[in-house]
Amino acid sequence: MVLQTLMLNSPVFYQMFSGAFKEAKSDRPTVPLPDKSMESVMWMLDFLYHKLDTMTGMVRYIHLILFRLKYGLTSLISI
Repeated sequence: MVLQTLMLNSPVFYQMFSGAFKEAKSDRPTVPLPDKSMESVMWMLDFLYHKLDTMTGMVRYIHLILFRLKYGLTSLISI
């Protein structure tokens, strides 16, 4: 379910999981995100799953903007 959510919301993840990349050929693909903290990944997933209208805290907002810019997350454009 996470893969589908990422693919629906990001052209980067869509290509990664459906194209010629090694992640698309794996039964259990993993993507290292060395420049992202586990906490910011969880915030991004919370936003994608729950479509949170408001986010508390400037730090969360900044992390979501960074995800949007790096991975083209279309649903984060409205924040």
